[in-house]
Parts: sequence; C-alpha cells; structure tokens
Amino acid sequence: MLSTEFGNNLKKIRKSRGYNQQEVADKMEMTQASISQFEKGKRVPTPSLIRKFANALDADVEEFVGSSDAEFEKQMLMRNVKDLSADSIKKINEFVELIKAGNK
Repeated sequence: MLSTEFGNNLKKIRKSRGYNQQEVADKMEMTQASISQFEKGKRVPTPSLIRKFANALDADVEEFVGSSDAEFEKQMLMRNVKDLSADSIKKINEFVELIKAGNK
C-alpha cells in the first residue's frame, strides 16, 4: 500500500539525514504529529506533498514511493478515481483519449 511504503521510506530517509520528526515538521511547516501519522501510514500524501518532502530532505521522489514519478502518478490517479461515479470515470477516460491523441 502506498501510504505504508511512503511512511516507511520517510522514516528511513529522515533518520539517514539525522533529523527527528520535529525537525522535519519544521522544514515542512507541519506538526510533529502529522509527520508521525505519515510515517505510520495513517495519512496518504499527495504528489505535490511528496515532492515537498523530497526537496526538504534532499531526496528523490523515487526514494519515497519506490517507483518512478510516472508510476506514482498512476497510483495516485487510481486512488483518486476509485470513489467516482461511472459517469465521471467515463469523462476521465474520454479526456485520457484526447490527451493520448494529442501526444501522437
């Protein structure tokens, strides 16, 4: 699961950089409790937040998510569409087809 993988990697990267949770929280303008929740997999970060963590800890996005940026974006897309209506999913698929046609 993305949140657990991210949390484990965040903790590992944080420790390898010599930071405690409060120091990371200060860099991220968050609370220490928020960092703890991310590390425990109780909160799922957005792609932009993962990039912010990567910048704050001088790391690559791949170190946090264990996959390429494109693969991570696909995972986030799947997470975001799971609760949409059939009509909304149809519209997204139509939009994807437009994008694909424009990339040819």
